[in-house]
Amino acid sequence: MSGQPIEVPYLTCIQILRIAKEVRQKFGANEDFYPVVHILEMGMLLLDPNFTFDVKERYEMKGDLGLTVPSENAIYLRRDVYEGALANNAVDRFTVAHEIGHHFIHHDVPVVFHKANRRRTIKPQVDSEWQANIFAAALMMPINRLRKCRSIQEAA
Repeated sequence: MSGQPIEVPYLTCIQILRIAKEVRQKFGANEDFYPVVHILEMGMLLLDPNFTFDVKERYEMKGDLGLTVPSENAIYLRRDVYEGALANNAVDRFTVAHEIGHHFIHHDVPVVFHKANRRRTIKPQVDSEWQANIFAAALMMPINRLRKCRSIQEAA
């Protein structure tokens, strides 16, 4: 998906948390540290042999850190983001989880593109980027584990 506002079907936080939990269960990853790169490189292919993952150079990504293209059944990451995720950089790992979220949440949904316009806003529950961010957060730190944390540092 691109950085422009994309309107998708309405999803609540609870619905997105359930989807993230299902994805965690599909790949059998129940530990605190979710192996997003391994899931992207190996797990997605096991789940769907037609899935494509590729690393692209900065100039090819046109400003995007990652890109999910449902029509191609593909996720693309900018090289520095991929390398950062391999090095366990939290922001880059979140980007990978975000793109995985687009794949699972928006794979077969109709989308409505909006021109970038500061006056035009869409509600969070129908914003593809908001939905993918909620998914990524839930994938990286499941809510039941987060509830046990006593501080932000412990959660991090």
